[in-house]
Amino acid sequence: MRIQYLALLYLGCSIVACSPEGAHAEFPVRVMQKAGDNSSWSSPTFDDRHWRSDATGSRDSIFWLRVHFDLTQSLKPTRNRGILIFGLGAQELYWDGVWIGKNGSPGPTAEEERPGQLSNYFMIPDSLGQVGRHVLAMQCSQQHEESSERFLQVVASDYFEMLRYPLIVTGFMHILAGAYLLAGIYFLFLFFTYRKEATVFIFGIICLIFFSLILLEYLKFYVLYPYTWHYPRLKLIGWLTMAAAFLVPSYFGLQFRFPKLKWVLGGYLFILMAFYYLMLGQHDNTARMMGRCMWMFSLTIVAYGAFRSVKGAPLVLIGLLCSAVIDRFFIYDISLYSSFTIIVFSMFYLLTLRGKAQQEAYTDSLLLSARLKNELLKKHIQPHFLMNTLTSLIDWVEESPQEGVKFMEALADEFDILSQVADHRLIPIGQEIQLCKSHLVVMGYRKEIDYQWEEEGIDFADTIPPALIHTVLENGITHSLPRIDGTVGFKLQFKRTDHERCYTLLTYGQNRRSQGVIKKGTGFRYIESRLRESYGEKWKLSAEAIPEGWMTQIKIYAP
Repeated sequence: MRIQYLALLYLGCSIVACSPEGAHAEFPVRVMQKAGDNSSWSSPTFDDRHWRSDATGSRDSIFWLRVHFDLTQSLKPTRNRGILIFGLGAQELYWDGVWIGKNGSPGPTAEEERPGQLSNYFMIPDSLGQVGRHVLAMQCSQQHEESSERFLQVVASDYFEMLRYPLIVTGFMHILAGAYLLAGIYFLFLFFTYRKEATVFIFGIICLIFFSLILLEYLKFYVLYPYTWHYPRLKLIGWLTMAAAFLVPSYFGLQFRFPKLKWVLGGYLFILMAFYYLMLGQHDNTARMMGRCMWMFSLTIVAYGAFRSVKGAPLVLIGLLCSAVIDRFFIYDISLYSSFTIIVFSMFYLLTLRGKAQQEAYTDSLLLSARLKNELLKKHIQPHFLMNTLTSLIDWVEESPQEGVKFMEALADEFDILSQVADHRLIPIGQEIQLCKSHLVVMGYRKEIDYQWEEEGIDFADTIPPALIHTVLENGITHSLPRIDGTVGFKLQFKRTDHERCYTLLTYGQNRRSQGVIKKGTGFRYIESRLRESYGEKWKLSAEAIPEGWMTQIKIYAP
């Protein structure tokens, strides 16, 4: 429902943004091509037919523009006409020869010029804004960006609507930016505190990049900054667009496990950088090219996922195709963020599917852990175990009543500890060691073997899942024969580093000969389930033969 709500909200924003209300008409300008400055050029009766109609050819320190308007519609009595100036430089404006204001201060040198704002609004007096022909003359300079293209857009319209319309569009786009910001912060918090997965981190970064792109794109409508900031802003937008164009296919590649992903992404990054430097200075064209490269590589990866029948891939493929349709039929500023939003929703959908799968796997692990826990308890109270233990107990009571009492106390102690720890997720290592010692006493009486226990480097403040070492110990008792002296030894070692905790149980005895492939029994499945339940995938269980007998090692990695 959240995705549907955001989609409807964004659709509403786009519809309002496309509304023709307050639309502005742009008029051609004609630029003088000779050096110098003359105040008579501001006169509405001055003959400027020999002037050029473009601004790119002039590199004079001071130049003039003259814009001719033919106003055919009158405004409401309560409204005023206005002029919007959007471009690089500083300007001083004359409407029908009357001075109406300045944007910065034109000057023949960079030191004398005071840079104007990239966009500025001027109100035309009622007496000069009537229906008919009018001339806007501007004295201009562009000393701080001499090597850059000279462009200037002039719009004459309802002054109130010119101020209101960009703010409405910006307001709706900032609602979308706020959604990206919250999503980015949430998924980064999720990454650093819970799910340390590359896809979660990349998705959070992409959301913050889209938030920054919207903020930078619409900054010009409410922050009247000097024109010297314009190209640094466009460069920053270009870098962010290139970062998004690289991260989006990277995200899809990780989700769908695209083969040789590192090599593919390395080549793709080289292509993006090549396009960026080949099209240096063509800011809008560069952004379009980055977007198309992103779309093509993403489509290839998602199509691969759909071909392999990966869950969610067909719907994401449809989303990418819809973004291409929007890009084809809508203007760039609308299609860019609409397409990005559809792609982000597709990424969010994949992340949701993966989270659901992980939650189901976690739930299954809990059920498996509970089932194995019950099996472990049953293993100690199953009939043949009890019969063998009770038979041994009867023999010991008849032969040596005092030893029989110790046997019964050890057996009771083991069952008591086992019943206490079975329902806990983690227990102190000291309690686990006590359980192991009690079990060795019981099995020593049963098998009449001298079982020995040693410890080394144990941190009694540490905790582990219950019956982990006990299960490894039981495997050692089952699969080891006594040494020549009739003993079987066990030594538990513990080491801690900045990155991991390591428990090693060494079994000193003769290993029984195995027949065929050794399969994981209930004990090892129980250990793996308990480790997965408590530590996710940040653990390693290994077992191997050593000259002295057998070694089992459990490594728990730092979060």
